[in-house]
Amino acid sequence: MAFSLRRKSSIPDREPREIPGKGEALGQNQSDAALWQKFREGNETAFAAIYDRNFNILFRYGLKQVRDRELVGDAIQDLFVELWETRDRLGEVRNITNYLLTCIRRKVVARAIKAGKRSLVPVNELLEEEPVPSLEHQLVERQAFDQRRKEIKHAVSKLNISQQEIIFLKYYCQIDYPEIAEIMDTDTKSVYNLMARTMKRLRDHFGF
Repeated sequence: MAFSLRRKSSIPDREPREIPGKGEALGQNQSDAALWQKFREGNETAFAAIYDRNFNILFRYGLKQVRDRELVGDAIQDLFVELWETRDRLGEVRNITNYLLTCIRRKVVARAIKAGKRSLVPVNELLEEEPVPSLEHQLVERQAFDQRRKEIKHAVSKLNISQQEIIFLKYYCQIDYPEIAEIMDTDTKSVYNLMARTMKRLRDHFGF
């Protein structure tokens, strides 16, 4: 395999780049299904595009599971090596990011439990340099931006790990509830109930 997975111990500052293929674009305009099919056929450019496009969000999501940047980075590397080595046995995928989130959650949690390291992550680390989700605007729209971020960080830090996870998936990743249920390995009703409890806790915090 000519494409080499780069070991990354921190979140890259740049946005995932668009990687051109031979005579065709393998960028954001190509559907996930088409890009995934090219990868399954052994197209290294497609594989590189999938990796480059999804590393940031996988890393941030991994940190939702365990406070160990090296562990998360290693899990991502292992995931992509495994994907490449088993590509001819993989099925069709319509949403690559959601599929990878499901995979990395299982890998990170398994590694963390084995190492006895699974714990909540400082919310300052999770929210640093991230765009403010629409939920945050709704909760504290009457306050100045700096104060808003400070209060949001404090509110989210009071949530448990599952509540932080669902906020990240729903409002940062903008994933629908049925897909969140698949990623979190539960049923849709449980996801709705978890979100309801999370929203109630946030509303209580802000006095809404």
